[in-house]
Amino acid sequence: MPIVRKVKMKKSEIKRDRFLDGSAEILEDIKENWRKYFIIITVSVLVLLLAVYVVKTMKNRGVEATQKLFEANDAVFSGAYEDALLQYEQIRTSYYGTAAAKKALFYAGFSQLYMNKYDESINYYKQFLKSGIDVAELRPSAYIGIGRAFEGKSLPDSALYYYSKMLEKYPNSLYAPEAYISSGRVYEMMNEINKAVDSYEKVIYLYPNSEFVQEAIVYKNMLEGAIEPIVQMQQGTIQKQPDLKDKVNSINQ
Repeated sequence: MPIVRKVKMKKSEIKRDRFLDGSAEILEDIKENWRKYFIIITVSVLVLLLAVYVVKTMKNRGVEATQKLFEANDAVFSGAYEDALLQYEQIRTSYYGTAAAKKALFYAGFSQLYMNKYDESINYYKQFLKSGIDVAELRPSAYIGIGRAFEGKSLPDSALYYYSKMLEKYPNSLYAPEAYISSGRVYEMMNEINKAVDSYEKVIYLYPNSEFVQEAIVYKNMLEGAIEPIVQMQQGTIQKQPDLKDKVNSINQ
């Protein structure tokens, strides 16, 4: 009786056989249900083409919106704030959803601030901050813009809140020294001289290379020389200096 030897199949061969079997089943299914596969392939191609079209359209809209934003900004920096505001509104409505449309909110707030329309400025700046766009320079500047608007409204506590909020979120921003300078200015308005000096000192020691350092040094020196008289005045301990008439009378006596 002949000896039958068992042949051990390799794993790769087993996998290849399974693949061939599976492929044959798929081909058979395609033959029987070709209409179904035709529809699936057609829909997939259409979806892909639509996605490409949308991406291309959004890119073109983004480029156009950015160009419009540059034109509006030119109007702002030339002082034509009203004209710029109209352009920003057009960008927001015509190019909604683009980065330029979100940036237009910031520059609209900037324009309103320089027109002394503080409530409108605050509204635009807050909309910009809610838009979620992360622009390293614009977001901290928006907080400072809101602070200035509240200064314009003579609401120092609200102004300080937004300056401190900016410093909390962006301590390393290029606008941080300006926030401290602005805080010092508000503290001066509130006659909180020590806090004002502290704000100016932070500019000097935390940001020694800032363009605001010299300004901070001048303000600090001016206040330090006035701290004692101001405190005495607040406490009512400064004696009234005699006027010229009183001096003459005392001499005659």
